[in-house]
Amino acid sequence: MAANGISELSTKALKQVAKLDLAQAKRQGKTVATNGTISGSVDSTKNYYRARNTYDITQLPTQYTSNNITNNTNVVGLVAGRPWANPANIYTFSQAYWEALNQNAARMSTPTGNAQYFACDVYVTPNNSYAVNITGAGNSFDVGNWFLVIGTDLGGTSPTNDLKITITSLNTAGVIATVSASGTGVYLV
Repeated sequence: MAANGISELSTKALKQVAKLDLAQAKRQGKTVATNGTISGSVDSTKNYYRARNTYDITQLPTQYTSNNITNNTNVVGLVAGRPWANPANIYTFSQAYWEALNQNAARMSTPTGNAQYFACDVYVTPNNSYAVNITGAGNSFDVGNWFLVIGTDLGGTSPTNDLKITITSLNTAGVIATVSASGTGVYLV
């Protein structure tokens, strides 16, 4: 039995998250007691503080679901420093972001001119390319429809760092299955 109680948790998934939570607290400069209790706030003056101090479990090659191992998608491949995310290179574009651009033919090409429940996360990779993870697959799309994210929304300039997301395959009812991403990103270290 470990003093922090992790070994007594009921599933491997709970143990994995508990270990990551402790590591995250340490990287944030918080105090972690022997029994696993976390106290204090983020403190960058601690010698164990790290700038990359928030984990993204999806950046691991695998993770546990209950007691079963699950492969993560890793849309940008395995990232150096995983699972410690560099939030400066991850951008979230919600359904509301795209809905605000409905009928803007310069920013999207869809059958209705609307975003149709589309949402995504964009990752800038160390080689300055873009990778897109669809978080809202929408409906009623056609292969070849596209969305444009301007470079200024991705930490760069427009048009130099603009990203074009093109639908490459669909599931039933025009739901997005896969996309391609083209453009040159600005990877922030």
